[in-house]
Amino acid sequence: MKYLLDTNSLSKSAYSRAHSHKDICILEEVRDEFTSHGSSNTKRIPHAVEIINIEAKHLRKLQELMVEEGANFDLIRLYTAEGTADAMILAFVLCERDNPDTLFPEEYVIVTTDTGLQSAAAKYGVKSISKI
Repeated sequence: MKYLLDTNSLSKSAYSRAHSHKDICILEEVRDEFTSHGSSNTKRIPHAVEIINIEAKHLRKLQELMVEEGANFDLIRLYTAEGTADAMILAFVLCERDNPDTLFPEEYVIVTTDTGLQSAAAKYGVKSISKI
C-alpha cells in the first residue's frame, strides 16, 4: 500500500514523516503545485517521497472524470489557484485500480484534508484519510 499525498498533506504533518517513510508518494502535479505556491517548508520535498509521473492512460481517466464530475466545483477548480491537482489524484488512483498494468497492482490511499477530494474519493470507493 502506498500513501498518495495531496499538496496540503505534503505541506502539513506528513511532510516531516515523509523523511522516513518509503511508502509515501506524490504525483508530479502535486510537486509542481507544492513548489509553485509559497510553502513554509522551503519548497523542498523530502528525498524519500516517490514522485510519480503521469502517463497517457491517467490523462484519459482524468478526461472521463472531468466529464462525470464537471459540475463538482469542490473537486474541480480550474479557475482558482488551489486544488488543481485534486482531480488528477483521483483519476490516477481510479486508473491504477481499474486498469492495472501488473498482476499485483499497487493499492493507493489518498491522504488529504480537502473535503471535496475526500467526498469524491468515497463516491468512487477510493480510500482516503486525513493524516498518516
